Amino acid sequence: MNIYIPDGTSQDTALKRTTHMTIAAHPDDIELTSMAIIGKCMEDDEKYFTGVVVSDGSSSPRTGAYADTTDKQMVNIRAKEQEKAAQAGKYNALVMLGYTSAQIKNPEYIPPHDELAALIEKCRPEYIFTHNPADRHDTHVAVMLRVIRAIKSLPEGIRPKRLIGCEVWRTLDWLPDGRKIMLDTSRYSKLSKELLGVFDSQIAGGKQYDLAFYGRQHANATFSQSHSCDEYECASIALDMTSLILDNGIEPEAFITNLIEEFKAEVTARILG
Repeated sequence: MNIYIPDGTSQDTALKRTTHMTIAAHPDDIELTSMAIIGKCMEDDEKYFTGVVVSDGSSSPRTGAYADTTDKQMVNIRAKEQEKAAQAGKYNALVMLGYTSAQIKNPEYIPPHDELAALIEKCRPEYIFTHNPADRHDTHVAVMLRVIRAIKSLPEGIRPKRLIGCEVWRTLDWLPDGRKIMLDTSRYSKLSKELLGVFDSQIAGGKQYDLAFYGRQHANATFSQSHSCDEYECASIALDMTSLILDNGIEPEAFITNLIEEFKAEVTARILG
């Protein structure tokens, strides 16, 4: 576990003052999932944002200037980029666990669970943001499952108030409107460009996540409602997954299947009139 505190506060103090935490799979996933949360915490002196990256980022695609970069070199490059984003975004803390994707996706491999559980217990955030069950990246889904398992292993009194699932590798615009959480990013266009822009190894390396992010944020805002003017200029869509961390919580597979059935019923009803 590698912990970086941008403002120089002691690790113990910084971690314990955490109010909002994002647990994401790869370097730059924090920014892609949680820009609205990062921005709100920057604006409020009583909110402290801690970002957690579970993987080492070694398996990212690469081309151009990064075509000959080794996996070991890429791990170091992406870690430095993530620290720059944490500094620019005034994160309370950045925690990088450094596991490989293969380790994360192996449910028999226990260390990621133990570290996440210990970290959540120490920080005790009110809100945790992570990936959602409909994401189509295997490592993202594996991280989400580990987050749920880690939280449920803790006493109920120190679990977060809410667990929120965010979009990356599949938009959440298909969710029934009553299930959507709209995270307003309208005020954070400059911040988005600054934070995503530090990940040159991804953008110049062959994945234009910055442009994709801007496009999705605008699309989410415009297409959120068909019969009213836009409420937001930019927005992310998220999903309340708190029911997954209750003692009698529904299992992730049933949780997402129920949502898919709601979506199916909504589409079918519209066709049938």
